Amino acid sequence: MWLIGVLLAMMAGPVVFESGEDRATLVELYTSEGCSSCPPAEESLAGLRRDPGLWSEVVPVAFHVNYWDDLGWPDRFASPAFAQRQRNYAARWRAETIYTPAFVSNGREGLVVLPSAREGRLRATVDPSGRIAITFRAAGKVPGPLVAEIAPLANDIAVDVRRGENAGRKLAHEFVALALLSVPHEPHEPHEGEFTAAVDLPRKTPAPISSVAVWVHAAGDPAPIQATGGWLPK
Repeated sequence: MWLIGVLLAMMAGPVVFESGEDRATLVELYTSEGCSSCPPAEESLAGLRRDPGLWSEVVPVAFHVNYWDDLGWPDRFASPAFAQRQRNYAARWRAETIYTPAFVSNGREGLVVLPSAREGRLRATVDPSGRIAITFRAAGKVPGPLVAEIAPLANDIAVDVRRGENAGRKLAHEFVALALLSVPHEPHEPHEGEFTAAVDLPRKTPAPISSVAVWVHAAGDPAPIQATGGWLPK
């Protein structure tokens, strides 16, 4: 386990990530080291590191699910909570099964290009203590209370897989979710204005946190209204 304090102690001061007014696209990939068809999808997600719109136009997150672990290779990044998140999406779509690899774009199944929309500015500030403060200034009215979600991410990961469908392969991972934190996001006014939330990043993670993804959505609807993120200092 990595201690976040070791990383954040090197920060000279707070690190700030901020979206523009137009909606960014949160791209989620549901994947597993036990799935032989997942590496090409992960390569596609990794390609976003070279995208000039990374963090400003597109915010990538790879959620490793645990339902492949029983086939002989336990994925150390897999979480039952991530698999449940995928099941929740499937229930909304009235899908009978879940599968990997699976992409979700702003709450919609697949890699979907959505029309731009002016949603407001989302700002996330990470201080050296590991506290992340979130502010969302909506461009217009918002449908009731919001939820802020924060995913600390690992990058530049290489894993030698010894068993399962990918036995003998060295897998590369980017934008790997190490946890998922959900925080109620209460408005200062009933349906418009500024929304704030704050939470501590996890102290122990299975790999170093190198970047963070943040998004907000309406309570009861997981489709993001706005997203942002960025790299933490090395």
